Amino acid sequence: IIHRPAFFDGGGEVSQGGDGGVPIDAAIGDGLAIDQFLAFDEVQWASSLGISPSAFTELPAGVWIRDDQEGSGNPVGAGALVRTHYRGFLSDGHRFDSSLDPSPRDPLQFTVGQGQMIAGFDWGVRGMRPGGVRTILIPPFLGYGARPPSGSTIHPNAWLVFEVHLVEQVN
Repeated sequence: IIHRPAFFDGGGEVSQGGDGGVPIDAAIGDGLAIDQFLAFDEVQWASSLGISPSAFTELPAGVWIRDDQEGSGNPVGAGALVRTHYRGFLSDGHRFDSSLDPSPRDPLQFTVGQGQMIAGFDWGVRGMRPGGVRTILIPPFLGYGARPPSGSTIHPNAWLVFEVHLVEQVN
């Protein structure tokens, strides 16, 4: 059972000091409670992912991060326009998406804190610096919750693993 993060006020907003809260209702789904999901220490991580829980830090927003490569320059904050490459995995090691392979695509561009991404991805890139690589572990209530994208291989209430490469902070 996952704990209710301190930032969750029960009113449908994820917030940390007023720096661009992201709506949580859509991720959780109607009638679901946050405490219906597996906790971080209950997830069985595929060995192929190289996840050692002790190497991760939990952010107040409820995502877990590990910086695999430090970048340089200004850290990303709310309102920043960023370009990232990524690989997305399920906890069982299945890759469900990638902008890097097998056929590279243009980097994903979005404005942090504007609700353009799933909340966990949005919170997970904060603090990264250009050139940095970070692994982000996203609990279901900050990912797709009970409603993953139609036609995807993501199952309901899945923990997500993203390897994120911060290509550029545009502003």
